[in-house]
Amino acid sequence: MKKLKIDYERQKFLTGFNPPYCKVNPCIVKNNDEALLFYTMLDLNGSDVFHSGYVCKSTDGGVTFGEPKILTTYQSIKDGIRSVFISSTIFFHKKSQKYVVLGIVHKYKGREICTDSEGRSLARPYFAIVDFEKQDYVGEPKEINVEYEYETVPFGQIIEQDNGDFFATFYSGTKSGKYGIFTALYSFDGENLTLKKKGEIVERVDLARGLCEPSLARLNDKYYLTIRTDEMGFLAISDDGFNFTEPTVWKWDDGTVLENYNTQQRWIRFKDGLYLAYTRKGANNDHIFRNRAPMFMSRFDEDNLCLIKSTEVILVPELGARLGNFQVTDVSDTESWLVTAEWMQTNPPKWWDYTFCQKFGSNNSIWRAIVKIVE
Repeated sequence: MKKLKIDYERQKFLTGFNPPYCKVNPCIVKNNDEALLFYTMLDLNGSDVFHSGYVCKSTDGGVTFGEPKILTTYQSIKDGIRSVFISSTIFFHKKSQKYVVLGIVHKYKGREICTDSEGRSLARPYFAIVDFEKQDYVGEPKEINVEYEYETVPFGQIIEQDNGDFFATFYSGTKSGKYGIFTALYSFDGENLTLKKKGEIVERVDLARGLCEPSLARLNDKYYLTIRTDEMGFLAISDDGFNFTEPTVWKWDDGTVLENYNTQQRWIRFKDGLYLAYTRKGANNDHIFRNRAPMFMSRFDEDNLCLIKSTEVILVPELGARLGNFQVTDVSDTESWLVTAEWMQTNPPKWWDYTFCQKFGSNNSIWRAIVKIVE
């Protein structure tokens, strides 16, 4: 494992709050002097009740951003059911020079997500292209072929190959009633996605909901998945990006368990090493929903398949609001941006009481942590 030295700094964007709605799930996507900052509006009075997406444009490489512009909201209401396109993974596709959004079409009845007779979401995966100058979608979202009959959600971090094909990761319902995860390789011609190969579904039926929200990284010809479950975070490994080992629990180099649970993790990916970004218990943070703040980062030891405890740093501090829904942008081989927002819901029973978050200093700001490898 190569020795690395890191440096990082924090910035805030779009401070301010307009209840009962809240900015969530932000992401910055960069292409040279262009950059787009995306986020989605959430109804605080529901559970994962999403509304319109917004985008801010930058012409100085993401140093500063213009005023937010609402994205075309592809939604319809029929028989009292609202269908809406919600982004989950956003990236710049280098080969086609296109900004691509992977997401789902969710269905809501009031503030409740619609489910099938077995209680599973009806979500299906879709993708859309964003025009940089217009700051809006190009045409309507198109369904992504996953050759799978159950609810399927694109999630995590893509890996684009030199020829433009890219790996995407998904989690999906299964016959067991639990979630499983898989990777898939797609080609993209600038307009359409074509499924080229699909990986084997990885399952853990012994876990409450199974495996969810995978994120993918590659280092020295190995592929690594970090995985969310209700109980704890997991790691799986592959030689080819399609067939992964049985997931194992994330641990520190001293053998103790990383106390991340029911919350996503993502990779901070550099050419010569990987870091894991996560939230966890044990940081005087029991007042935060699922201990989802502060936002931590630690070095991944690829030789021993663990995290190095002495490298842990706080990338974004805890100010009363959860930070656990976030994305990471690969800027270069030596620089990454972690982007998150102060999600202004708190612990039950009054989880909609945003004033609790405000008491600690949160105001629904979007944070960027710039992480660099330094000599």
